[in-house]
Amino acid sequence: MQLAIFDIDGTLTATSKVDADCYVQAVKDVFSIDVDGSDWSQFRHYTDSGIFSDVFKQARGRRPTVEEDKLVQKRFLNLMREAFNTSPELFAEVPGAIKMLQQLRLTENWVVALATGCWRLSAEMKLDCAGFEWAALPLATCDGFYRREDIMRDSLKQALQTYAVEQFEKIVYIGDGIWDVRGSRNLGFGFVGIQHENHDSKLAEEGAGQIIPNYQDINGFLMALEKAGPPGLPSAHSSVK
Repeated sequence: MQLAIFDIDGTLTATSKVDADCYVQAVKDVFSIDVDGSDWSQFRHYTDSGIFSDVFKQARGRRPTVEEDKLVQKRFLNLMREAFNTSPELFAEVPGAIKMLQQLRLTENWVVALATGCWRLSAEMKLDCAGFEWAALPLATCDGFYRREDIMRDSLKQALQTYAVEQFEKIVYIGDGIWDVRGSRNLGFGFVGIQHENHDSKLAEEGAGQIIPNYQDINGFLMALEKAGPPGLPSAHSSVK
């Protein structure tokens, strides 16, 4: 049995922009901290909890409390709901993602899990708004974790329990960001890059070997899964530190 672990924003749902816009606005509304224009790739941990912890410490000289974290989450979710009510098209699937996931779950040799740097409530909302049937899938989020690798490990742990196996023959992570490539390399997971929303991404330079634009070619995606190995070392030409 082989395990495919999917990121959500930019990988299953085309929500990277609305997510980032609402996140920036929530932090500004609740704590008057402006992170607009930040280079997101430079944060130590590219997760909702990790970014908020870092920007809060920079502004206030300490880490946020659990209560402060919940305050910004609440505002963030309210902004996301307002955005969906106004512009539901911002919460679409990455082309072909719903059909692909349905077919992948019917195969004999692949099972599916989810691992995202989002807070759980926002992850659930985006999956619901985009029309995914996901409730039976293992879902690991940044609630309780800063590091993406820890979230990916939690997804694997949940998958082992859900599918009642001791180990998987192969594990592939599917994501759209350089942090996804790095996490896969650090854990020795295979990797498939999705380049739908960010056509100028540095996935190849970061070491990704399998990159596709979306899931409209399901056979092409399945072939990428089979071929996927752990990412190589970053290219000498990579501008990402």
